[in-house]
Amino acid sequence: MYVDDPANAEYRLSKDPASGQDSLLGEWRDPKGQKQGELTFHADGSFYAEYDVIRVHPRDDRLFVEAVNAWGRDDRIKVEPRLLPMVS
Repeated sequence: MYVDDPANAEYRLSKDPASGQDSLLGEWRDPKGQKQGELTFHADGSFYAEYDVIRVHPRDDRLFVEAVNAWGRDDRIKVEPRLLPMVS
């Protein structure tokens, strides 16, 4: 699976519950309409992204990669995979 082109996301303004300001929210959906990922740009210049991966970990078959989250501002970006143990 790959992260889809940002141009293929559906965008809308969304009220940020923390600041009360508008944020730009982009969402990717699969052919059945299920959300696969989202990207939010906040008015303060920060962002948050989440994308479903749903694959066995490429280097540790005891783990399952559910999703990847990224957040930051400007060129400071943090990324974290959401890992689950594989059920045998």
